[in-house]
Amino acid sequence: MGYAYGEVRELNDLWKWDGLNWTWVGGSDRTGQSGTYGTKGVPAEGNVPGARSGVASWKDSSGAFWLLGGDGRDALGRLGYLNDVWSFVPPSCTSPVVAISSPAAICAKDGALPASTVDAGPGGTYAWSATGGTIVSGSGSREITFSPTAGSASVGLTVTVANAGGCATAASATVVNLIPADPAPTNDGPACEGGTLNLATQSVVGATYVWVGPGGFSSSERLPVLSNVTTAMAGDYDVTVSVASCVSATGRTTAVVHALPARPEITVPATIGPGQSLKASVPDVAGMTWAWSVTNGTVMGGAGTREITVTAGEMGPVSISVTGTSAATGCLSDEAIVTIPVALLANRFYTIPPCRLFDTRETAGPTAAWPALGPFESRKFTVGTRCTLASSGVRALAVNQTVTGQTSSGELVIFRGDLPLMPNTASISYCVGKTRANNGILELSRIGDGTFRVYNSSNGTVDFILDVSGVFK
Repeated sequence: MGYAYGEVRELNDLWKWDGLNWTWVGGSDRTGQSGTYGTKGVPAEGNVPGARSGVASWKDSSGAFWLLGGDGRDALGRLGYLNDVWSFVPPSCTSPVVAISSPAAICAKDGALPASTVDAGPGGTYAWSATGGTIVSGSGSREITFSPTAGSASVGLTVTVANAGGCATAASATVVNLIPADPAPTNDGPACEGGTLNLATQSVVGATYVWVGPGGFSSSERLPVLSNVTTAMAGDYDVTVSVASCVSATGRTTAVVHALPARPEITVPATIGPGQSLKASVPDVAGMTWAWSVTNGTVMGGAGTREITVTAGEMGPVSISVTGTSAATGCLSDEAIVTIPVALLANRFYTIPPCRLFDTRETAGPTAAWPALGPFESRKFTVGTRCTLASSGVRALAVNQTVTGQTSSGELVIFRGDLPLMPNTASISYCVGKTRANNGILELSRIGDGTFRVYNSSNGTVDFILDVSGVFK
C-alpha cells in the first residue's frame, strides 16, 4: 500500500509475484478506498484495510502477514493517522482427492472414462497425469476424461491442485480394472490324423480362459492339448480371456489336420525258396516315399522306392512291411505287412512209422541224448541212422518236438546244423511245471551231414524230446 505526493492517491491493493507474473490477490483497484472493519478479532471475507501509506508491516513465523497504522482512510473514509492492527493469513493448501466417477471395477478398453477431483475455488489450477493410459480431455480442469492404453493392467491417475493463493498439493492415484488385451492364440499344426495338436494363448496374471472349437470342443486351459486328432477336428478355435468381470475380445486360430495316406497294398509272390530272391512292390503314388522292413530276409535293392528286391533267409517265413510318407503333408500311412512262406527245397514227402529220435532224459539206448540242455546252451544233434533213417537224400523231417522237466521259463530254437547264425524265431516256448509239444518241419544241414542244432534260451535246464513221422527228399 502506498501514497503519492501532490495528490491524495492512497492504495490498498495486494499483489503476488510468482517469478514470472504478477497476480492481483486482494484490495481495491481504486485510490482512497475506505476500510471495512467488521468485528474486531473475527476473520471475515469482506474485511479490508483502508487505503493508506507509511504503514508498518511484517510476517510472523506461521506465515501470517501483519499491518499496523499509517496515514490513510478509516471506516468512514476520513483521512488521518491510523493505529489499527490487521492480520492476513494466506489460504492454506487443501489435499485434493482423485475420484473415479465410474464403478470401482471398470471394464474398458476403448473410449473415454470420467474422473474428477475437489473444487479448488476461483483461481484454482489442476494438473493431471496418467500411467497406463492417456488424458483425453480436461487436463487443466477439475473434471477430465481418460482412456486406458491397450493391454494395460491398470491406469494410475494423479492430479496436482493449486488454490488461488498458490498452494499446491498432489493427490493419490486410483486404479481402474481393464479388459485384458486381445488374445492372439496359436497352434502347432498342421497335424496328421492320429497325432497331437497343441493350442496356446498368451499368459495373463489372474486370468481364466474359455476355448471353443469344432465338434463341441471346449477347454479352460491356457494351453489345451488335442490328442489322436481327426480331420473333423480341423477348423477355427476361439478363445476369450477374463480377469475379474472383464472379458477380452475373441481371438481365433485355425488348425489344419491332414488325412493319412491310404495303407499301401504289397504285391509279392505266394511262396519263395530258402535263399531265393523276390520282388515286393506297392502301387505308384505321386509324392510318396517308402520305408521297407524285412524279417528273415535281406533288402538287396530299391530301398526308399516303391519296389524292392529281397533275398529270403534260410528259415521262413519272410515278413515284409512298408509305410508311405506324403511329401505334401509329411503324414505317414498305416503299416502294411505280408508274410511269405519259405518252401523247403524238397520234391517229395514220405511218411514213416512214428519213431523217437532223441530224448535227453535217456543215458543209453537208441534214443539216448543225455544230458538235459543247459542254460543258454546250443547243442548239435546228428540224425545218422536213427529210426532206420539214412540221412543221405533226406532234406527235412516232419517232427514233433517236446520239452519237459524245465527249471525256468524260456524258448527252444531248432535250426539247420550248417547255419552260421541262429534265426530269431522260436520253435517252442515253455514255462515251469508244464510239458509242451509242437509239430513242425525241421530242415537238416544242406551239406548232407544230417545235423541240426537246438538252442535253450532260458537260464535253467530243460529236457528235449524229438519224434519223427515223415521225411522230405
